[in-house]
Amino acid sequence: MAGNGVDFNCLEFFKEEIRNENATIKIGAVNQLHLIASALGPQRTVSELIPYVVQVVQEEPLCNDDEFLYSMARQYAVLSDYINGNDEMLIAPLEHLAAQEETVIRDQAIQSLCKVIEKRPALAPDYLVPALHRLATKTDFFTARVSACALLPLAYRHVKEDQKAGLRKAFTMLCADETPMVRRAAAHKMRDFVSVCAKQDLLTDLIGVYKQLSQEDTQDTIRVACVHATLVIAKMLNADENRQHTVTVIKEAAEDRSWRVRLTVAKNFDQLCQAFGPELTAQKLMQPFIQLMKDNEQEVRKEAVRVIEACLNLPGSPASEPQRHMPRIDVQCFLCSVFALTLSLRALPQIHRVTATQRQALPVLGTVVGGKAALAVGVGLGSSFLSGFALLWALVRKRPKSTPPQGPPLLRPGKKPKMLAPAATKTLKVVLLGKTGHGKSTVGNKLLGQSAFKTSYSFSSETKGIQSDSSRHLCPQDYMPYNLQVYDTQGFMDTNMKLMVNMTEAIRRELQNIVELWKETKGGVHAFGYVVKLERMTAMDGEFAGCITKYIFNGAHGMPNLFLIMTYCQMELLQMDEEEKARWLQVEANRNSSFRTLYDLVGKNPTQVILVDNQRDEEMQTTYGHWRQMIHDIESPLEWKNDHGWKKLSDLINQQEELARNEKNNC
Repeated sequence: MAGNGVDFNCLEFFKEEIRNENATIKIGAVNQLHLIASALGPQRTVSELIPYVVQVVQEEPLCNDDEFLYSMARQYAVLSDYINGNDEMLIAPLEHLAAQEETVIRDQAIQSLCKVIEKRPALAPDYLVPALHRLATKTDFFTARVSACALLPLAYRHVKEDQKAGLRKAFTMLCADETPMVRRAAAHKMRDFVSVCAKQDLLTDLIGVYKQLSQEDTQDTIRVACVHATLVIAKMLNADENRQHTVTVIKEAAEDRSWRVRLTVAKNFDQLCQAFGPELTAQKLMQPFIQLMKDNEQEVRKEAVRVIEACLNLPGSPASEPQRHMPRIDVQCFLCSVFALTLSLRALPQIHRVTATQRQALPVLGTVVGGKAALAVGVGLGSSFLSGFALLWALVRKRPKSTPPQGPPLLRPGKKPKMLAPAATKTLKVVLLGKTGHGKSTVGNKLLGQSAFKTSYSFSSETKGIQSDSSRHLCPQDYMPYNLQVYDTQGFMDTNMKLMVNMTEAIRRELQNIVELWKETKGGVHAFGYVVKLERMTAMDGEFAGCITKYIFNGAHGMPNLFLIMTYCQMELLQMDEEEKARWLQVEANRNSSFRTLYDLVGKNPTQVILVDNQRDEEMQTTYGHWRQMIHDIESPLEWKNDHGWKKLSDLINQQEELARNEKNNC
């Protein structure tokens, strides 16, 4: 291309741009790679551009630039439109990126590989399968084997019949891998993989690893994945085969020690009923479902009640075809019975003691009462169901005359319902500390369950001074209400304060505000939450934590009142079970002295480290619910008893400020 007698070499221009030290220019050049390919044409793109980018991706310094590698992983799929059908050239470079340590790079490389193969399925037998086997057998680092798990379902759909046995063998090998992260990745892809396998291959090669993973002791996320896989497997097998292979897995999952596994069964119980069929459900799954409705975890009970309506509305309603679906009648009638008994577990002595499970059940009540509960009565399920149904009828139809006079005042016939004076409600106080911009206000909102504190995605702090708000909650153990009062502090190193090299007057005032709040709080503070963003910890983070521990908490470590809340965590971290989380925290503490100081703040107790993602709402509800329960279980709030430590800190700050003033005057 020429202009005004000057030749412009777009390839050389691209080479200069990606070597630029300015990250914006470098990434911008990568994102415009399709323009370079378009200018060069298919032949030069294949012979010059692709070999060059494949080389630089593996050389210093770009091989260590995660943002550059991520952008390249995305652009390889774009280049597929500019190389005139030579897509096989993209498999090897994407294979290299799929083995990288950084999760986002691997995930993007897998997405690009999938796009290339979906566009050209004929490449799978000769190019994707060899690449997959290389990834699955890499032993230097586990990340390549994790990527192999993600590619298996796609590859299996497009390969030749004589290659499928090798892929099934690779999958079983990955399911038995010694690295927990690889086994977890294989379990998460099991549902997709078995869905593309033939029934006979499933029974011959895969059912064994399915059962083995369902017994995995170290990771509850693997057992959760097995529940999801069961939804597919149960539909592929007949009743006898399900009795032999899958029913036991679900029954054990419903009684699993991990609430996550039990919650998964409760959420998907309607799909399990549909997959197993009415006869097998009635025979094998009703008793486990009753246990889920009586579970210790409130979230499990709520989901078990919520799913009842979906179960009653499964295809082939008994109300319309009673004679053709007698087994389904038994299932749905029994669900009605369980539903009624759930609401009648407590006699409602006070209106404010209606449980969260009961509140969840009441909206479903109209559907249950409207014909299907009557069907259950017609079939006859015993006096226990009838007594529960009587309570339901009285509550919904508001017919007090059907309730015996000796009932609670709320339901007593002939009398106007009146509210009883609620019992004294205790208030739990939580103070959130941390640096500005790390998500304290968002954590406070999620903990309260409402939007109380102003948040924004900007460079300026939204919190000025100390803000406070409260919300009302129910304890899932005794169903008694309590108030949660959250104090959102302004934040250390606020964007409106001077940067703290030596402690400035502004920082001293912020610490003083917190101490004065603590002193004035009647009954003390139940919990302090130190909020820190998941990133590379600086020496300043460690200095703050050490200062707070020494001068505010009197050098105490590991008190149950102290929590470390790590925000903006990736899903891979959020899915860890307690054992994995403990190992990960210890590794990070060994790597980084500043994080070690923060971890020491909670006595290296992983249960007092709360991992959250401020950008996820629904997934974090259970996490914040468990944190609220931990706060509720704290027996003794902390009262201020460290005037001596605060005086030492104030003296230290005054000395540093005096030195700073003297240095300024001498300049």
